[in-house]
Amino acid sequence: MKVLTFSRFFPKGHPKHGQPTWFVEKIMAGLADTLPDWKMKDDFILYDWYQYYNCTMLKHHTIRVGNRWKAGDMASLRVWSDKPYRSKQVEFAKVKIIKTWDVSISDGNYSINTIQHGSFIPDTGLQTLANNDGLYVADFWAWFNIHPKRNGEQFSGQIICWSDKVSY
Repeated sequence: MKVLTFSRFFPKGHPKHGQPTWFVEKIMAGLADTLPDWKMKDDFILYDWYQYYNCTMLKHHTIRVGNRWKAGDMASLRVWSDKPYRSKQVEFAKVKIIKTWDVSISDGNYSINTIQHGSFIPDTGLQTLANNDGLYVADFWAWFNIHPKRNGEQFSGQIICWSDKVSY
C-alpha cells in the first residue's frame, strides 16, 4: 500500500500561509458522498466536525510529482499530527485509486494527458481541476508556483483520483 500525506495548512510562500486547507475534511466529505460503504475511522480526531458537515468543496484527487500511481493501487491517506515532516503521520482513510492522469503545470498553463485520447488536452476546465483538488483557482496557481520540486520550471506529475465522479 502506498502513502499519500496531506497538509492541514497552506505552506510557507503561499498567500494563505498558515491558514487551514481543510484537505482532510474535504477528502472525508468526498468519500462519504461518493462511497456509500465508506466509514470514518472511529479513532480519528484530527478534523473539524463543522468543516466536515458544511463542506462545500469536496477533494476527489491529489496532484503529485512523478508517475508512480496506477488505477487499482491502494492508498493510505494520512495527515501530519503536527508540523509536516517533523511529526507522526496519522492515517484517516484507505482508498482504491480509480483513475490517474499525467499532468503538466507551468505559469498560466496546464495540460492533462487523457489516456483514452493519447494526447495532452489543454483547458479541461481549470476551475473544475482546481475544485476537484480542493482548492480555488487562485490557491491552485499559488500552490504550484511555490512547489519545491518545480524550481521555476514546468511541474510534471500525476492526478491521483479516488472518485469515479471525476473525468477529464
